Amino acid sequence: MFRIACAGHQIVWERRAKTVHRMSRQWLKDHTVEGLAKGSFFLDEDDVLTPLD
Repeated sequence: MFRIACAGHQIVWERRAKTVHRMSRQWLKDHTVEGLAKGSFFLDEDDVLTPLD
């Protein structure tokens, strides 16, 4: 699960849409996103992933 900074419920039409598309492609192709297969993460404005507890 990913929480994405500066994103709302309509993210596919927002500024961060390309990020979501990239992450979706990775998941569908490799079953991982940025090399991660499970867990919860926060993606900040600079595309830095931080694990969530």
